[in-house]
Amino acid sequence: MKKVVNVNLGGHPMIIDEDAYGQLAKYLELLKVHFEKTEGSDEILKDIEARMAEIFSDILKGRK
Repeated sequence: MKKVVNVNLGGHPMIIDEDAYGQLAKYLELLKVHFEKTEGSDEILKDIEARMAEIFSDILKGRK
């Protein structure tokens, strides 16, 4: 049985498995490094997270 993690992605609570959390955290860190010298980087990262959450929510709606 896989362990699960509760995360808040772009203001949307989600439950994902531990492996997915590791990949997500790594990806978000890469984005942070990529945009760190860009003006408005915090807003850009928030927008990306929000969009990812929307996409994941849409995908998961089909599973119910």
